[in-house]
Amino acid sequence: MRVLIVLLMLASAASAGLVNDGSFENGECDAGSAWTCFTETPECVTIVDPLGSWGFPAYDGVNAVWLGGVCENVGISNQVCQDMIISPSQLTFWWMGAYTLEAEQEAWIEVRVDGVIAHRSQLGLEHHTLGTWAYSEDLFGLIDLLPWEDGASHTLCIIMDNLYSNNGSTAANLLVDYLELNHPVATQGMSFSTLKVLY
Repeated sequence: MRVLIVLLMLASAASAGLVNDGSFENGECDAGSAWTCFTETPECVTIVDPLGSWGFPAYDGVNAVWLGGVCENVGISNQVCQDMIISPSQLTFWWMGAYTLEAEQEAWIEVRVDGVIAHRSQLGLEHHTLGTWAYSEDLFGLIDLLPWEDGASHTLCIIMDNLYSNNGSTAANLLVDYLELNHPVATQGMSFSTLKVLY
């Protein structure tokens, strides 16, 4: 009983925290945002109010990150990055997908820390959620950044890798909003040494 009480106390104490500018409300990259944007088409913005272009509002606030898509007849591979101390270590976010790729095309979403791929998921028709915001863990699974939870500053990047046929008509699109770093939830059966590491 005492172990169960400890687990419940730790689970209730687990905190979730929005990363710096995790809702992208500070503005576009290089114009107030805490994020740095990298894109193949600089004339097309990455942090947007999706209500005008997608017809649906951001998950939180006004802005979200638009990854992928087509701009100037080019399928976009783009990313947003920020230097931060990663703590706690479980990354979550909310996303909306518009997936209209042709069969021969591929698209991936990646999370990289200091250039190292921490998570990579291929996008498919199951990620077409246009009009509905979905939770990252529901389809992308657990994104654990524990190897980088060391008190040092690291560069976190969210990346869309679009392999595109250059026909000027289709590409994967993904909105991302409300990035948080969470504590993994304590579960019954975890060893006490594991709990000490997590908390």
